[in-house]
Amino acid sequence: MKSNKVLFIGSHPDDIDLGCAICLHDHYLQGDKIKTIVLTKGEKGNNGIPINRITEQSESLEILAPEAENHFFDFPDTMLQNSMNQIIDEIRIIIMSDIPDIVYIPSNQDFHQDHVVTYNCAMAVFNKIDVQKIICYETPSTMPGFMPNYFKICDLNKFKLKIKALKCHESQMDKQYITYESIYSIAKMRAAQARHHKEVAEAFEIIRFSEQIL
Repeated sequence: MKSNKVLFIGSHPDDIDLGCAICLHDHYLQGDKIKTIVLTKGEKGNNGIPINRITEQSESLEILAPEAENHFFDFPDTMLQNSMNQIIDEIRIIIMSDIPDIVYIPSNQDFHQDHVVTYNCAMAVFNKIDVQKIICYETPSTMPGFMPNYFKICDLNKFKLKIKALKCHESQMDKQYITYESIYSIAKMRAAQARHHKEVAEAFEIIRFSEQIL
């Protein structure tokens, strides 16, 4: 099977883990070439206290995809709308020499303004680029308008790896959305939507899905 080049883009440290940890690890197991982009240091997520959330994200990615190529930026948390042109330029610099086959981004059906900006910047980059798949993941701030039509199903043993990765984000452990109960309940609900009642799942919206007939 041909390996794919896969790009994951997150607004903050922990976004990719919350929405895509199972999916990311699955691509790693398939031997895909993985890149990640995190646009902010997530400083607002710790009440402005300067801690290195990038270290937490790096430790998490080492669990999920040890050979991934990771890119971290320091655009201002909660203010990405002021940096859209620069964000678009930085994403283009990273991808133009090695166009990905599959891209994962936050949904535009999201209450957090940074996630919507990230979606819009990514779509601006890939508007005229031949990418086979563009897929949106959900976050704790995803709106009811998020309509998943693609599910990654896994058993509880693989789900434990997602929990292990999320525990790397020690600075966020006081947040309700990152508790085991919250993560598990969402994963069970998404699996039930996909009619896999004994397992758990991550849910996605497909924006673009194309295959080349050989």
